[in-house]
Amino acid sequence: MNFTVIREHREFFRKHHWLECAEVISATDQAKLAEGIPLILAERAEVKSSPSKAFDKNGFAIGHDLWRGRANLKKILLNRSLAGIAGELVEQKPLRFGYDTLFPAVTAYPLENYYESFLQTTPTLEEMSCIQGVLCGAMICISGNREIKEEDQEIEPQIFSRTPGNAVFFAPDWPLPLKEIYQNPGFTYLLIVYVKNNAVYLSQQGDPHVNEFKRLGYSFGDRLNEPFHPIVYT
Repeated sequence: MNFTVIREHREFFRKHHWLECAEVISATDQAKLAEGIPLILAERAEVKSSPSKAFDKNGFAIGHDLWRGRANLKKILLNRSLAGIAGELVEQKPLRFGYDTLFPAVTAYPLENYYESFLQTTPTLEEMSCIQGVLCGAMICISGNREIKEEDQEIEPQIFSRTPGNAVFFAPDWPLPLKEIYQNPGFTYLLIVYVKNNAVYLSQQGDPHVNEFKRLGYSFGDRLNEPFHPIVYT
């Protein structure tokens, strides 16, 4: 990781509530994600033939908390340097790892109806997270295969990065332009969410994965704790 937060970055983030950071995921780690994520999805979807098929229909529904599925993915996604960027931008610590969520590429395959509808909305991170105490999100471009033409960039300004390995960090009250994912077939993103030390699990109907933490033994009103939601920046 080559990105270092400086004063100008913090000032930009305070003003605009988002900031693109380059090369937060190395090419080596991108390859590990590209290999590991389909395997996790295939296991969850019980797809025994081609792991990539798990992406086609329900990658969004089952692509929650992927860091729990592979030790090497855990090492990448819970990286202290990555969390440190978030901590420096929001100027708070400690930071606890809230969750990660896959946003699969829009392809020629039919999308889940809910996923397609969700990509037409502009929720804030607070509105789409079943956690009270959200501090920062990072939308990481982990793969992409569309050639971006100069005229496209002029006509369609894009906030979410179309450079694999780059991430857009954003404040919890910033409306996410999810339609950008829908309008740019071929790009896969992974959202990482950082929360306060004393964050609480709550009922939030705007969260598509609102009940996932119940599988870990949480009930609404419980504080997040180790080891399910570790501290990643102090």
